[in-house]
Order: sequence, then structure tokens, then C-alpha cells
Amino acid sequence: MPKKFDSLFLNIGAMKAGTTWLYSMMSTHPDVFFAQRKEIHYFAADLYPDQLNRRSRFRHFKRFFGFMKPDTFPPNVEEVVRWFSDYLAEPVDDAWYRQLFEANPGKKYCADFSNLYASLGKREWKHVQAMTDNLKVVYIMRHPVKRLWSHYKFHHFHNREPLNAEQLNPVDVNRKVRSKAMWRSAVYSDVTKSLKKNLNPDQYMIAFFEDIHENPVGWLAQLEEFLQIRPHQYDSELLTDKVNSSKSIKMPDFFPGLFADDLKKELKKLEAQGLTLPESWMDIRGQ
Repeated sequence: MPKKFDSLFLNIGAMKAGTTWLYSMMSTHPDVFFAQRKEIHYFAADLYPDQLNRRSRFRHFKRFFGFMKPDTFPPNVEEVVRWFSDYLAEPVDDAWYRQLFEANPGKKYCADFSNLYASLGKREWKHVQAMTDNLKVVYIMRHPVKRLWSHYKFHHFHNREPLNAEQLNPVDVNRKVRSKAMWRSAVYSDVTKSLKKNLNPDQYMIAFFEDIHENPVGWLAQLEEFLQIRPHQYDSELLTDKVNSSKSIKMPDFFPGLFADDLKKELKKLEAQGLTLPESWMDIRGQ
């Protein structure tokens, strides 16, 4: 088994910024191969050890098969079971990670989409670089307030907690959103700074959810050019589908004001890095 990848494609997009939609698109591309799980989190294992401990991996395995009946198992169920056997194996190291993509039939890229990779620093990016001869990284941002609200809703529904926007308490909302687990996804400038510092310009692509939403076909063509892969005809219905979207609940009027000052500073930091932000983001400044 090769010790490293010929080409590795990582999407580290902010949570609730179109990552699952992009996965649904790229999983149909003839040059991109995904393992049985969209997000492995391997390169962030030291930063988030609970994500890949044996208990967590077994939970993912159980969840995958737990809600299926025998007549709904995928046609390649034996292959999937073998993959999960490798996934549950020890130790979790470079050989373990590489084995998870061993079934690649020869597609150019092996792909791993994990929002936790947005937290990678110098040491972690050096590790990633050592694992491939050709690295490509995509980071997608979304309107900071809208993304925070979507993330907040997702947290509630993921944890099966009731959510009534009319009964929300600003103090409780502020505390939960500013928790380390949730707020880290809001600090875009730290991620873009890390990418610019630790990767070569041709290794990363910074994108905006709004641009993707406005012209998905055109944006995917730009992505294909960045990855240097063949143009692909994507399913027209999938292109406009909302994938893994949070339940539609109106954002409380008080919500933007809780984070406005911090997010204004974020916009300034991003612009200072030379990024041109979507016009729709300017409402954070009251423009």
C-alpha cells in the first residue's frame, strides 16, 4: 500500500456553509473518491481526540447500520462492512487513514470534507503536506450572522432540543453561541490567515457561499479548474437542492445585535488580508 496519496482534496468549509451540498456534487464527479464517511477528521485528531477514539468510531458504525432494515442495506454492504472494520481498527495512524481510501478505483483525488480541519495550525498542515504530492484545500465562508443562526438551529435539532424562537432568551443564546465549540466556526480570519501562512497559493481556494448560491454551475467550473479535473455534467436537480439544511425558523430580531461588534471586526480582518467580501455581508456594518 502506498505510504501517501498522489492527490488529496480537503474541504474545510465552515459549518452550515454548503459543505454537504458540495459533497453531494463532488461525490458524483468521476475524478473524486470519498471513503464511506464524508468527514474522517484524521488530521484534527490531536486537536479533537474525542472525534476518533474507539467509542466515537463505534458510534458512527452503529448509527450507519442502526436505522437500516435488511432490505434497505446498500448493494455493496459487504464492502461497507469491510471499510468499517478498517475504520474501527487500531492504531489510528497514517497507515490507518490511508487504508480507508484503499478502495479508490483510480480516481485522481481522495477527498475528506471536515469542518474541524479549519482549526489546523502549522504542525497539522505540515502533517497533511507530508501525506500527499498534490494537496488542494477549499474553505467556504457564509454571511456570518446567517451562518451563526443556522449553526445554532442545527445544534438544537442535532441534540433533539426544542426550539421556539419567540421564547429564546438573549443571555442564553449569547452564551451558547459563544461556546468554544460553536464560536470557533465564526472566526473566519483565523482560518484564512492559517491557510495563507501554511500553504502555497496554488494549494488553497477561498470561496463564499453566496457566490456558490448565485451561480452553482459557474462556481463548480472554477473548482474543477482549481483541482485540474475534467468538466462534469452535474444533476440539475441536485444543483439547486438544499442539502442538510436546518429547519426554517425565523431569526429573532435580537440575534444579530448580540454579535455585531465582533463580526464587524472580523470583516475588517478579512479585508485586511486582501479578501473582497460579498456585498450582502455589508449589512453587518449597517450599510
